[in-house]
Amino acid sequence: MLLAWTLLGLVVGAALNLLIVRLPKRKFPFELPVTCRYCRKPLSFLELLPLVSYVWGRGRCRRCGHRLEFRYLLVEVTTGGLFAALFARFGLSWPLIIYSFYASVFVIVFMIDWQHRRILNVVTYPSIAVALALMFITPGLGAGQALLGGLFYGGLFFALYVIGTMLYRQSEALGLGDVKLALFIGLITGLQGALAAALIGTLLGAVFGLALMVFKRASARAGMPYGPALSMGALAAILWSPWIR
Repeated sequence: MLLAWTLLGLVVGAALNLLIVRLPKRKFPFELPVTCRYCRKPLSFLELLPLVSYVWGRGRCRRCGHRLEFRYLLVEVTTGGLFAALFARFGLSWPLIIYSFYASVFVIVFMIDWQHRRILNVVTYPSIAVALALMFITPGLGAGQALLGGLFYGGLFFALYVIGTMLYRQSEALGLGDVKLALFIGLITGLQGALAAALIGTLLGAVFGLALMVFKRASARAGMPYGPALSMGALAAILWSPWIR
């Protein structure tokens, strides 16, 4: 069952690649046929799985020979790894299905925000709606804890958004997308899980920010993508927090 769930994660990762590429362009993510971005030839189902493409075609399109972008493989393998870790955490259970969906959302947010510095409403709004619906039936969570978590984490980042906008009038320190993502994280982790996610996410955000400044990809006044740090903090809380079970 662990192997089967991991393989499912690889297939889901391949689908997430389509979302990551097409959603920022406002394209329908599952429009067929899917083509090579270089030669525009349709890809088979197996070729849509980056891991298979790298093993089968040595990381190149079989038709035109162009090297496939490594990030496609990274997304697929990461998603498969997360599915495996979640199976080890929850076993074959209802929470496994719920948190596997949430992990998929975080992969999308991580990659799009890292590449485009945007957290899309088309991702956060449906995710928040799902979290609100599932909070009543998620074992160990409950509506009260979910709402408290959302109020805490979403409220914290809304306050930071307001303060940052006042301090940096020309460039917002945070975007509303970060606020919506924090609200979503709070809803799915509860108050205690949100505290853990906030601590880990803040530390990772500081590390990312310093790294970007060191490599001159951001300045003290420039915006930086917080989505990756928040997503990793939430995933860490889901996988290791004793309050999520």
